[in-house]
Amino acid sequence: MERENKRAAIYPYNRKVSSLIRYSDLLSGYEIVSAIVPNGFNALHKDVAILEKRTNMGILGQTCFSEGIKNCDILIVAEFDSDTQFRRKIIENVIKAMSEGKDILSLFMFDEEEERIFNRMADVYSIKYTSYKNFSDLTVPYSDSLRETYAPIILVAGINEECQKFDIQLELKKYLENGGYRVTQIGSKHYSELFGIHSFPQFMYDTALSINDKVIGLNTYVRNLEKDEAPEVIVIGVPGGLLPITDKLHQNYGLTAFEVGFALQADICLLAAPPIYDLNFNALFGKIESLLGIKPCGVGISNIRFNQEATKSGFQGVSLDIINPCEVKELIPTLKLNLSSPIVNICDKDSLKSLFGECCKLVENYYDGINHNTVIPLKDEQNDDLENWLQDTIYALFQDLDRNLGIAENWKILQAHEILYVIAEVAKRYKILITAEDIYNGAINTYQRFVKKILSKL
Repeated sequence: MERENKRAAIYPYNRKVSSLIRYSDLLSGYEIVSAIVPNGFNALHKDVAILEKRTNMGILGQTCFSEGIKNCDILIVAEFDSDTQFRRKIIENVIKAMSEGKDILSLFMFDEEEERIFNRMADVYSIKYTSYKNFSDLTVPYSDSLRETYAPIILVAGINEECQKFDIQLELKKYLENGGYRVTQIGSKHYSELFGIHSFPQFMYDTALSINDKVIGLNTYVRNLEKDEAPEVIVIGVPGGLLPITDKLHQNYGLTAFEVGFALQADICLLAAPPIYDLNFNALFGKIESLLGIKPCGVGISNIRFNQEATKSGFQGVSLDIINPCEVKELIPTLKLNLSSPIVNICDKDSLKSLFGECCKLVENYYDGINHNTVIPLKDEQNDDLENWLQDTIYALFQDLDRNLGIAENWKILQAHEILYVIAEVAKRYKILITAEDIYNGAINTYQRFVKKILSKL
């Protein structure tokens, strides 16, 4: 009998894929049992969290490849910074794992010739090879214009690429879902599906497409997801960095963020930032607003910062330093002096929760100011049974009204005049008095408030 979860080894383990272990509870179908760390990372027989100087995650690093794959069913090939020699070693070990009957799931973007080799070897050894290279390579959705979403949009962006932006996205997912919200989420990683969310569409990186096609395509893609999933909140991770670091490391000048800002009218923005003492957030927020169309309402400070001097003098990429999260905690009060928005430590989950709590307040304020309706589950546990009964009843009622009155295709999203039909029908069937005051003061202008009002009168 096949196991419910495949036992997975990660190779070559590095901090870019730490989310696979830190958020393994979100993985569907995989249990991480091994992390194979390249020689020189000083993680042998140590918890791999040492690579980020963070709280232990329960997986010890191994350097022997044969030992690392011994007890696994599948090898997850991690993202990594490759040179020619190291890349060749990775390929050799992947084929070795195949020869020992291990399935392969590649998160690394191998080239076409390397992919052909792996696919041929998979046939030879009768194993499964899966690549995330083109997983989210969707056809560009077409529309004639931009349209707003019903649900509020939360953007999660980062000043630079490696500032734990994906941690914020996954923590936010857990926070919102635990709070009872239905969430549609697009992650900044190309393998976000592993965590039960959508990946950022690959057509946004297609240099053959015009900016206009990308902007309209992303807008249509998000609206189609909303139509299919009827979320209460939409969370989108913005890939890449927002601003140039150096002349050579320009991070595409924030072009992807610029396109996202034009495609979607965001309501809330969270920013991930490196721990830099002289970072001028007041000036930074103005630049971010010009890219995304909105100022961040909160900032998460990473414990990963780029070494400015080493980066300026180097040609291989960004030089990064890992600092102790305690240093981040000491840094934050100095940053708050000139900033009204909350600043929290990304490595501290309790701090993140306080930031997310502020987000939820903004979401509630969003629904306070609109007339269209999206379901927000009630959070009063004492009324769970009654609430479920009422929601089932209203669902059936909406279905009936839809047949008779031609109201919204999706019963979870109603226009103002449609809500009036529902109010009248509920009042008649359950002998509940809905007063003019209830309507005028906004007591029933969302599904949540509507249900609460009915519960209060039953």
